[in-house]
Amino acid sequence: MYKGHKLTQKFPFLVPLFKSIVPKLLDFTDFPEYRSSVKLLLKERDFQLKYSRNAIEIDQWHLAILDLLSDNLSNIQLERIGSSNDGGYFVPPAYCTHNNWITIGLGSNIDFENDLVSKDCKVISFDPTLPGRPRNLNSNVIYKPLGWGAFYDGAESSLVPLSTLIEMAEGIMGFENEWNLKFDIEGNEWKCLDQIGELENKPALIVCEIHFIIWDKININKIQSLRKLLTFYRICFCKGNNYSQYFMTPEYGIYDIVEITLIRKDLVATLSTSNLKMGINFGKNNKLAIQMPIGRIKQWEEY
Repeated sequence: MYKGHKLTQKFPFLVPLFKSIVPKLLDFTDFPEYRSSVKLLLKERDFQLKYSRNAIEIDQWHLAILDLLSDNLSNIQLERIGSSNDGGYFVPPAYCTHNNWITIGLGSNIDFENDLVSKDCKVISFDPTLPGRPRNLNSNVIYKPLGWGAFYDGAESSLVPLSTLIEMAEGIMGFENEWNLKFDIEGNEWKCLDQIGELENKPALIVCEIHFIIWDKININKIQSLRKLLTFYRICFCKGNNYSQYFMTPEYGIYDIVEITLIRKDLVATLSTSNLKMGINFGKNNKLAIQMPIGRIKQWEEY
């Protein structure tokens, strides 16, 4: 300490250097994985404060969502398509080969689409947020810089209704009957979900991420939208994305993002059931983080 003190006296320009640069070298929160973890912890802390003020309303909201998910769960045989962690989805084997797929929201996770075309599926992928076609995307995957929106907003818009994307896919790929849908559009699905129920030719299978499950002040009829979707579909897989915020009470646990696989109700009887419970606690998006169950705590032992 004495030598260090004499050093800064002799070279005073080192003082601001030590004060500014050295702490940054020791601050690991500047790394993306640590920075995102810190943000997540702050978000969870802030929600605890909200819960202390709105506990009854929040509990009612969460339990209504969780009961919708668990009450519509069917035990179907599934296999993993795509990445073994984030960006992969569980799909019934009958829909993994020789099928037509529309995928919306590609980002950097291209393994799902690449796996499907390797199994002789026809795949068209839409994402308006990318600077161009991903370099490692299989050449057999058709890519279009468009996205799924609540309505058509003119020729300059990159967001169009689902019916428009389907018409484009039919024209390019030639399918007219059975098709499947994957979407991950970062929360914008709540403005668009009702469009699925309005389709005459609904997708046979849907794999998706549903965001913003945890309560907030602006819920834009999420429960009603989810309930409408489940009039046509059964859930055959549901788990939390452990990159997202988690909240737990003595009665239930819930993630802010859930991954869901849905099968059209008229097709459930045609699929094989599984000996495994493929529900609440299966698979991890972030392999370095613990995976917590979702749902009412009294149901957890069933899984």
